[in-house]
Amino acid sequence: MNSPETARVARQAAKADRTWRRFELKNTKTHGVATSVAAYRQVFDAGSWTTIVDASAEFDVWDDLGIFYGRGRATYAAPNDAGSIGWAQFNGESDRWSVRLLEPHALLVFGTVSSIAPVPGGVQTAELYGPEVMQPTGGLIVDQDPASDLTVFDPMEEARVGAHCVAAWHESYGGTAGAWILLHVAPYVP
Repeated sequence: MNSPETARVARQAAKADRTWRRFELKNTKTHGVATSVAAYRQVFDAGSWTTIVDASAEFDVWDDLGIFYGRGRATYAAPNDAGSIGWAQFNGESDRWSVRLLEPHALLVFGTVSSIAPVPGGVQTAELYGPEVMQPTGGLIVDQDPASDLTVFDPMEEARVGAHCVAAWHESYGGTAGAWILLHVAPYVP
């Protein structure tokens, strides 16, 4: 039997479902492009958020301004196989889910130089072993596998194997779609 209270609760639940959704990216979202990307819905169950990895829970989220950069689920091996988590709001005018919040992409990292690759006539690169995110808090390394050495450009050719370094994310270094640039090399102590 349907009581007015049951109907009211059902309407509220339907409205809430069309307002905000928490999600985990299924595919990687590149920055600088206003586009949609597939995501899995998350539900709050037994005191924690759980991703529903099923086609029935899949939906598209839109980055209308092209400002977000996120990692897709299973892009890398465990323990870095989780996708970026975010919140989307339903936009009634466009009839689509718009990303409002997404786990941030790392902007500053710290690591130790494991190798250097001189490039004649080009920009030298270095590999940082064990990169740790410095900023922002909770940031994810999105563009490369965080379990591997991080490739960074070293335009000043300051890197030395064993040196501790800080690298920053640059949105369009050298015409690329984003790259890590070596900012600071700590004084070398043999």
